[in-house]
Amino acid sequence: MKLITDHRTKSTQTLRRLTNLHTDGDLKELATRINVFFHQVSAGLNPLDDTATPLLSDICPSEFTVNLAEVEREMSEVDIHKAPGPDGLPN
Repeated sequence: MKLITDHRTKSTQTLRRLTNLHTDGDLKELATRINVFFHQVSAGLNPLDDTATPLLSDICPSEFTVNLAEVEREMSEVDIHKAPGPDGLPN
């Protein structure tokens, strides 16, 4: 997104300030402009043929399918009092 909008460095502007700058404070107008931009990017592409789309089972083998109960069990075993890793995100 930063490359598309030509923001190569971290922006210090808030969404409200950007909205005020580009659409006179109209958040819906900003959302519409963003939507139109992304639609234009893909407007020239042909729709996918349904017969060419692989079945989910073909692209996602069962060994990569995660059960919700398994996730909940694993998450409940995370030690929230442990120090964060190098990314600084808390457990």
